[in-house]
Amino acid sequence: MRPADARLCQPQPQAREIYVYYVCPTNAANPRHAQDSPDHVRAAIREEALTSALSGFLDDYAFGYDRAAMLSDLIPATAAQQASHDQERAGELSRQLKQADAALNGIAAEIGQLAGKTDPVSQAIRERLTAQFSDRDDQKTTIEAELAAIEAAPPITDNDLTLIDELPHALGLLAQAPAPIRETIAAAFDIQCVYRPDQKQATVIATITDATPGIITALLTDPRTDPRTDHDSNAPPSTDTFGDMAHAAKGA
Repeated sequence: MRPADARLCQPQPQAREIYVYYVCPTNAANPRHAQDSPDHVRAAIREEALTSALSGFLDDYAFGYDRAAMLSDLIPATAAQQASHDQERAGELSRQLKQADAALNGIAAEIGQLAGKTDPVSQAIRERLTAQFSDRDDQKTTIEAELAAIEAAPPITDNDLTLIDELPHALGLLAQAPAPIRETIAAAFDIQCVYRPDQKQATVIATITDATPGIITALLTDPRTDPRTDHDSNAPPSTDTFGDMAHAAKGA
């Protein structure tokens, strides 16, 4: 084998796989950040996980065929309905808060009865009661935070649920879109995610305005979303998933 052939047979270095993470800009080491958000934890999430969750959310509530029925069950159409919903939720949270306080008082009383006892059994019981107290206290903090959010929420205007009917049906739009298109879609819906570390849950909020349907429709007719644009009519069919999906949505 000639040297040139030997070089060709050598394994070629593989391109490194790049992972993209979204990281909260709050820095606990920054005194101003620490003062504004004293209980903040470092939050980072892989782009694939975020895109998958947002795609499922938009497919169900924005681009899917059953979106109107699903939204009508979740979103009050009027401010009065929202106020009624908030009042009902606040009442339930208040009941839960009383239960949490009663449980904390009971656990604290049990711990007090073990004061001065140093035998192993008493110590083991004290440790379990302390863990229960901590869990209950965390629950109470979560309930208080939700109650405070309801009380501090500004009055809402009436929701126009008919706007959803102006959006095109485009299942898989976010999941299959190129990165610049995904950013535009997220901006069009003013996507916001609120992460609750104690529950390890994130709440996704999307807002539809009069401008949103036009933006999404324009994306579906954007040449970047359809690789067949300006293609020769004799060219073989496209295998691009997003292009196929966008083309189908345009014709829907």
